[in-house]
Amino acid sequence: MAGQQLHEYSLDLCDYVLGQFRPHLRALPERPRPPLPKLDYGGFQGLTLAEWLGRGVASLPGPLADHVWAGVTGDKILLPLNDRELFALASVVDDPPIRCEDDARWEPFPGLHRRAVEYVCDIRSRLTEYHVEEWARDSATFSDRLCEEGLSLADGVATVHEWLWCVRRLLQAMGAAQYLPAPIGFHPTPTIPVAAAAPPSDLDITEERFAEVLGDLRKAISDLPEGRTAIPDVVVKQAMVQRTIGRLVLRWLEARGEYSGFTRKKPARYRRSE
Repeated sequence: MAGQQLHEYSLDLCDYVLGQFRPHLRALPERPRPPLPKLDYGGFQGLTLAEWLGRGVASLPGPLADHVWAGVTGDKILLPLNDRELFALASVVDDPPIRCEDDARWEPFPGLHRRAVEYVCDIRSRLTEYHVEEWARDSATFSDRLCEEGLSLADGVATVHEWLWCVRRLLQAMGAAQYLPAPIGFHPTPTIPVAAAAPPSDLDITEERFAEVLGDLRKAISDLPEGRTAIPDVVVKQAMVQRTIGRLVLRWLEARGEYSGFTRKKPARYRRSE
């Protein structure tokens, strides 16, 4: 079935994110559950990495927290994570206690990165050689970023999130909506266990955390001479927003036709054949 292999890879990428949490959570004597007592500054700064992550996961929507813990206390369940769930996981690891900053780092899995090349045939069979080359370049870029020394957990989650958007754009181009996570597709997720048998709904990016970034990026695009074709890092620098979140929001704008800086000019050999 078209897109099945890419879908399986997307499941492994989602599990890659959760795998950054689970080893630390296993160090806790029991699972923290809400409501948790509020901490003052000294109490927060005194948390261990496991305690900090445990409190963060406890703050997640119940079904998502259960999904994280399913791989800690029992057999893990492979499900795609939608944008809202990935943003929530990134927010959990965004601001660690000072004493945990050196340990709150992304643990790369190069073996998973290298597997991206295995899905070239799946892409080529349904799309074009241009899509194959774009996938190879993008995957190499994400792999390099995830292997950077000292990469924070938050930046790691955001980078995998961006990689997943690349996977899902390919799945959408293949017409494989059954593999896209609800609400943009029809596959169940931890917080949407039964996907609606209806057209996918739009991503809500009006949350306060992203609304300001969205406004800053739109202004930067309008101010830059290249406009919507300016390369991502130039737009992010102009907007003065966090790089990883900025790139994710630019992907959201790209999907709505407001930005095209990620799109590379096709090589002449492809343009001649069109």
